Amino acid sequence: MGNLIPIFAIVGFAVVLIVVLRRDLLPQSRKSLTNSMLGAGNDRQQAERIVQTLRRRNVAAVIVAVLGGVAALVLHQAFIKSGGLTLVAAPAAIWVLVVLVLICWPIPYEPKAGSVSNGTRVSAGLIPRTTRMFGPAWGIVLPLVLFTVSILGIVVAGILSSADDRGLYRQISFQSASEAMVDENMVVTQNIMGVSSTGPFPGWYYGLPVAILLVLGLLLTLLALNKNTRRPSLRGESLVEFDAAVRTHNGYVLSSGFSAFLCLQAVPLLWMAAAAVYNMSQRTAYVVGQKVDEGAGADVSYDPWQVAFSWSLGGLGVLLLIVGIVLLGYLISWVVSAYSAEAKNSNARLGSHT
Repeated sequence: MGNLIPIFAIVGFAVVLIVVLRRDLLPQSRKSLTNSMLGAGNDRQQAERIVQTLRRRNVAAVIVAVLGGVAALVLHQAFIKSGGLTLVAAPAAIWVLVVLVLICWPIPYEPKAGSVSNGTRVSAGLIPRTTRMFGPAWGIVLPLVLFTVSILGIVVAGILSSADDRGLYRQISFQSASEAMVDENMVVTQNIMGVSSTGPFPGWYYGLPVAILLVLGLLLTLLALNKNTRRPSLRGESLVEFDAAVRTHNGYVLSSGFSAFLCLQAVPLLWMAAAAVYNMSQRTAYVVGQKVDEGAGADVSYDPWQVAFSWSLGGLGVLLLIVGIVLLGYLISWVVSAYSAEAKNSNARLGSHT
């Protein structure tokens, strides 16, 4: 069943993406990139150049994300004894690579020499720009909440974790009846409690690398959002609306992307914890007074509270998987909107020539 989870995630992502694109579920602000580009007037050449840059760097980011996923699978097969660490930390690592591409590939704001006529009017905004002006209303709050909860969960799981036989903190210990005392007639007189462990559990072995990647991803995302806000404005008067649309496009890509990968990163950690807690809930104990020489085994029971907690963790993982897939579809649809902008602009140019 575990091997089918990536397949389910891919199929679910494809379905959500198709629904989002076909049903036009994005907010109307996404269309401003197209509309403002068509209204660029004499500065349309610079607007086309910027949209081409948006397309290329977004495609590059998607390619890097896919290659990062493939690399995680290859490393998992090459280092099979790592306990799946590369797969567990893959979402956070992939987002770090994606946001690095977006940071290192700047958007041009100065027109090429000779592309601006002497009569072109320029403009300068007087209203101070803030990060909240571009992107979704939840663009800062939701990622910060998800990040904070993820870090707290990692710390709690790390404190509860214990070392396995290799000294790696990827187990959790608990009390269990491991043996029983019997009399001369092989009748159980007392259960002997001992310490058992189960795993894999998202202890420090998994949590520490993931936490480092999450902190790095947060810092890079905040840097990218700040660069998006502080980037010099386009000087052409007809590019004011287009400039705001480009910043909004980048704000949605960064906010929805980081939120999506935060959700997806929590999924393997939650499912590991759910499986470990469910194993802990199993109680095996002999009944005092039973004979063990008659083939009678120990009674098996389950702690209802721990079972409920394990199912809650697993259900939360499923919920975050769904939310992450929806946000990924949301992200890709914004990437695709840059293509529709250039396509509509090309059609507009053809219409003007005829």
